[in-house]
Amino acid sequence: MLSREMAQEEFSRWLNIKKIKEEKVDLKEKYADAKETLISGIADGRITIDEKGNMTVKLNIPLGDNEQTDSLTFKPRMQAFEMDKLNRCSTDTAKARAFIEILTGQLAGVIRNLDSNDMALCNEIVVFYYLA
Repeated sequence: MLSREMAQEEFSRWLNIKKIKEEKVDLKEKYADAKETLISGIADGRITIDEKGNMTVKLNIPLGDNEQTDSLTFKPRMQAFEMDKLNRCSTDTAKARAFIEILTGQLAGVIRNLDSNDMALCNEIVVFYYLA
């Protein structure tokens, strides 16, 4: 566990790696809410960030036949061509799952089985891939 201040610093470091200005995050309520969720996750140890900006989330409910997937790691960047997969999505939920698939490298069948609470946290991470 980290102090809130240390978790805030870690979140700011992640934004810096992603080349996102923190002022942009604070401009809109949905980003500010997502920021608070991620800082809380970092503080309680559920979210970690490595030196390259890969964000790992410990899942509340592990995935897979033998529950072998107990975390998801989000890469810090997404390339434009990867977003083509989103064009095939007909619902917001499908688009959110596609984002998670792209950012974690996990198969659709794995992400489709995320627990709703784990999915909610992953959605808060995905928000930061819309900012420039």
